Amino acid sequence: MKINRYYALHDNDSELKKQGAFAIKLEEANRYNDLGYGIFHTPNDFDGARRKENLIKINYWLADIDEGDKTEQYENILSLIYKPSKIIESKNGFHCYWKAKDATIANYTKIEQGIIQRLKADKGCKDVTRILRAPSFYHWKDKDNPYFVYEVYDFSDKKEYQYSEKTMLTAFAITENKYKYRPFKTRTEIDFGNPENWEKLFKLSLICEGNRNNELTRICYWLRDEGLTRQEIENILLGINSKISSLPETEVRAIMKGKI
Repeated sequence: MKINRYYALHDNDSELKKQGAFAIKLEEANRYNDLGYGIFHTPNDFDGARRKENLIKINYWLADIDEGDKTEQYENILSLIYKPSKIIESKNGFHCYWKAKDATIANYTKIEQGIIQRLKADKGCKDVTRILRAPSFYHWKDKDNPYFVYEVYDFSDKKEYQYSEKTMLTAFAITENKYKYRPFKTRTEIDFGNPENWEKLFKLSLICEGNRNNELTRICYWLRDEGLTRQEIENILLGINSKISSLPETEVRAIMKGKI
């Protein structure tokens, strides 16, 4: 069994870049990095070539976040209920990893799509064969201003930072189109702020441990799209939360972050 972990891909020479990423040994990485190659690694295990059919084990779910301001990116990451097991900072953003206790190829892309939606991550980073920049090496795309890629933290060995597939499917469920859930055409037809209407509108009896975060997220998007103010939405979500098997108020407010 041969597991390739590290790869080199030239960062700024277009001709050398045409050869694509090629496998290297860790002890060769510094030499290639000094020559202007970006050093990458695969978080998952393959027997031989990095192809789906050679996959042995899924170790992590991933996110490559490079859109917008880094401070906002990091705040968005930290607002997650299930935080990444490991974070790497690169030049334009962050690479996040969630350590898998169990994972199947059948649900891998589905979970990746949910992560991408939640964090506004790179839509191309959703296949199991993906490689990302390895920490402790330079990013050379701007050869006159190299950026040192580094590890922000790695808690992958801690049990509380290791996640089951079921947890990830729940935590990063894809938010469906708002019209699927709207029993009323316009805001004027119903008073969203009246608690007497919440069971009919939001089906409170169906919200329970395991789907609370997803359901409150769905309701948050719905109310936002109906034109309610942030304060109105917060009051309604906290009110709903008090009537169900409730989440901590900090988690309810975290659900709203970045959505309104």
